[in-house]
Amino acid sequence: MESGIYQFRNIITDQKYIGSAFILTKRKEEHLACLRKNKHHSYKFQQSFNEFGEDKFEYSILQYINKLEIESKKDFRLRLVNDREQFYLDTLLFASENNSKFDDFAYNINRKADSNLGSLFTQEHKDRIGQSQRESIYNQKVRKSKAFRDKIRKITSIKYQCIHCKIKCDLRNLRRWHNDNCHLNPNRTQLSIDNELKSINKMKNSKANTKSINYET
Repeated sequence: MESGIYQFRNIITDQKYIGSAFILTKRKEEHLACLRKNKHHSYKFQQSFNEFGEDKFEYSILQYINKLEIESKKDFRLRLVNDREQFYLDTLLFASENNSKFDDFAYNINRKADSNLGSLFTQEHKDRIGQSQRESIYNQKVRKSKAFRDKIRKITSIKYQCIHCKIKCDLRNLRRWHNDNCHLNPNRTQLSIDNELKSINKMKNSKANTKSINYET
């Protein structure tokens, strides 16, 4: 398990993303997984990755850093992030300079390591964050409201009758066990029968495992 400071560099534009990690190999794969899924937190890094392709980025270790025996995990993290990562952000990406060099050379969003300090948000970005927070608060209030609970209760209380066995149930069970899948349906396909048997066996196995666990405990 190796810790240290790493960078991703665009070999065409020489722009860089610099970060720190307790486990370098794991962090590298996390970045690549997010980039390949188009879900990386750095929109600049993601846009460039999409434009140039994965083969135009090289990964390298800027510095390996070992934890000292007398050093706590918290102190090691502070040294790793606030000291060494910040050093490379300032040295290679000009994060400490009050100009546009950082924005031109860095895929990093923040000028300060491991924080939002120094990050610049556009008004559009601020509006999206505010709108998202307002919608979240509104949705929480709606879900807690009596009208919403009554609406859900009304939907789940509606019963539907199977055209074959005449049993009444909610819509979910109607689709799963009745009508086309009903055991009294003469035109039921072999596939629906097989799926029903699988579901029944799965339920039996689940109950058996639950009893076994309860017995052992």
